[in-house]
Amino acid sequence: MLQFTLQKLAIDAAASFDRNSDPKVVSDTLLEIIFGGLAADPLLDDLEKSDAMCAAREVVADWPSPIDTSSEDDARARIIAAARREFSLRGYNATTIRNIAEAAGVRMATLYRRIESKEEILSDVLRGFSDHFDRAVRAALLTGDSELANVDALAYVFVHARRRFREESDIVAFDWHDREPIEDPIAEYHRGTVQRLRLLEEVMDRGMRKGVIRDLAPAEQISSYLRHILWVPYQDYHRTSELKAQQFLRRILIRGFLDR
Repeated sequence: MLQFTLQKLAIDAAASFDRNSDPKVVSDTLLEIIFGGLAADPLLDDLEKSDAMCAAREVVADWPSPIDTSSEDDARARIIAAARREFSLRGYNATTIRNIAEAAGVRMATLYRRIESKEEILSDVLRGFSDHFDRAVRAALLTGDSELANVDALAYVFVHARRRFREESDIVAFDWHDREPIEDPIAEYHRGTVQRLRLLEEVMDRGMRKGVIRDLAPAEQISSYLRHILWVPYQDYHRTSELKAQQFLRRILIRGFLDR
């Protein structure tokens, strides 16, 4: 799984990281996080029982199960489901209304009687995901007084979100780069992402000042790198389970792959 992670980060690097960043600094810091971990002291309490993990688990447990629309009679529901798949495969901007109609098996006239615009479809697709994800992230980052436990709980949230909301997370990953701050559902989601990153930066900064998190780079930079590590689709690696992905992330993010 380590090789898979490094490959994904390398492949996505050009689009994922600030173009003004020094590639060597980016790679060195990422490798230091992955191989050395964030913990200043590798001797930690049981993270499974942390307040942050308990809070994150409680919120994730309330996420709704995926809705099976394969035999859905409601044309609007089939259109939304088809759009979700198309957006995740092509990206929102590259997907046309005709693509959605063909994928849903409906005529264009039928689609327009039920949907006013492509933007409305995207809003429907992202609304539930964004709300559920945001609550879980906040539970992980704002609960308890252990910054490393916050990071561990955040990894738990990302692992489960990447599997439960696979298509939605692919959509926002597709359209994250080079977006103008316009009023549309993707831009709204991105504003939420910026707010969540600020919370993570506060956790990183506090942990570094307390001496429990290694001072590898400024909190803003570490938080950005951490976000990219968390968004790797670990479930694509030989159908890795949530538990194995979570254990892997705990190892690399807290103690480091070399397990000091």
